[in-house]
Amino acid sequence: MNPTPSPKSPNTSKPRQIFKVVPPAPQREAPPAPPPAPQTPPASVTDTSPKPSTTSPFPYRRLLAIATIAAGVGFVSFIKVAPNVRGEVVVESTAGARDFIYMQIPGTITRMRVKTNDTVKPGDKVGELKSDELDQEIAEAQLQRDEAHSALQAAKQQLETVKAKYREAQVHEKTRSQSAERLSRDIAQNATGTSLPAVQKLEAEIEGLKSKIYGLKGDLEGLQKNIARYQLLALEGAFSPVNLEESLRQKSTLEGDIGDIESQILAKKAEIASLKKEMEEQLEIRQAEVSHTAAASESALQEVEAALAEVENRTLSLSQLDAELQRRKQKQKHLFLQSDIAGTVITENLDRFENKHLSAGEPLLEIVNLSQLTASVKFRQEDADLIKPGAKVRFRPREAVLRDYTATVQEISPVVETDQSQQQRNLTVKIIIDNDDSRLRPGVVGDARLETEPMPIYQNVQREFLKVVPVGKWF
Repeated sequence: MNPTPSPKSPNTSKPRQIFKVVPPAPQREAPPAPPPAPQTPPASVTDTSPKPSTTSPFPYRRLLAIATIAAGVGFVSFIKVAPNVRGEVVVESTAGARDFIYMQIPGTITRMRVKTNDTVKPGDKVGELKSDELDQEIAEAQLQRDEAHSALQAAKQQLETVKAKYREAQVHEKTRSQSAERLSRDIAQNATGTSLPAVQKLEAEIEGLKSKIYGLKGDLEGLQKNIARYQLLALEGAFSPVNLEESLRQKSTLEGDIGDIESQILAKKAEIASLKKEMEEQLEIRQAEVSHTAAASESALQEVEAALAEVENRTLSLSQLDAELQRRKQKQKHLFLQSDIAGTVITENLDRFENKHLSAGEPLLEIVNLSQLTASVKFRQEDADLIKPGAKVRFRPREAVLRDYTATVQEISPVVETDQSQQQRNLTVKIIIDNDDSRLRPGVVGDARLETEPMPIYQNVQREFLKVVPVGKWF
């Protein structure tokens, strides 16, 4: 309510004052006006001087305050801060920096050379065992190898025997073949007129007998002439019959001798024919013997080939059994369990394995290189745009005695997984943790914070708001 001058004021000559009404600020409502003061009865003498305006200058101050606050808020909203990207961590051993030692062969642990938290180097022996199964395997392999060796020696001896038999058969075949060839040549010579010595001898004897017959026939012819003359003279009475009779007896003797010699010639010719026939028969016998010895030689050769094959098979079998024996003996190196890497033994209660029989493939202990560990971090899917390979991560284990550790993002899983509540989707990230004091162990859990580039507060607030309120599903 605007004040006006009193009508009773004597100072009516002054000009009337005009007051400007200021509307309230649109940002805030004006506080309610105070209740009017109780009116006092007019005085007998009233002050006619102009009254000051009762309107307060508070709206100006309020607008100024609001503008100051808005400017401050706007200024602050552009201040850059790092987003709060956190996740849950499970520490693991790094691939290639861990060694699980298993039983390579069944056996009984006789001694464990290490204890939990012991450090080892590559090649260090961590345990010893005894294997009755391996001893039995080696003994069986040795027995089979010895039997194969004896069989090979027997096969080699049999080979030498059949080789000697084959050589003898070859000699017999050659001898019979040469004899048959000689007889064949002799028969061929007889056929061509070149007689053999035996035949030549008989033929020479025949020629001698023929010459003898020729001489006897000459004598007989002369004697026959004498007999004819004697007969003529006897008829004439001029010759004595006694001489004629003697000549006739001589003739008869000569004719008998000639007949005997001719019989001898026939016998000689028959002997020559018999020799030729005998030679032909002997040739047939020799040729049959050649065939027989050739068959025997071929059979002996087959025996040699079979013996050679047997020796080769026995040699191959012995070689395989030797290799198998060596392979089983090589297993003896597994009687000593050793580490392939440098690291720390993290398996607990190793003494429980001593004097215990274990099967092949059973795990015994784990060795881990603790200087650098791997961990799986589950970040919210909404923070995926801030996670980059090589980004720094600060990891704090939940054990109070452990310090913070610095890590580096190594790998980002391409698969987004849903947690057990089926409400939160997470991105799994592999980080590398520098565990220089080796106090951190695989299996430790903790919390990680991703070190990101700072961004204005208003963007950070917007990100956090969208994490809580899934605005996108309403569009």
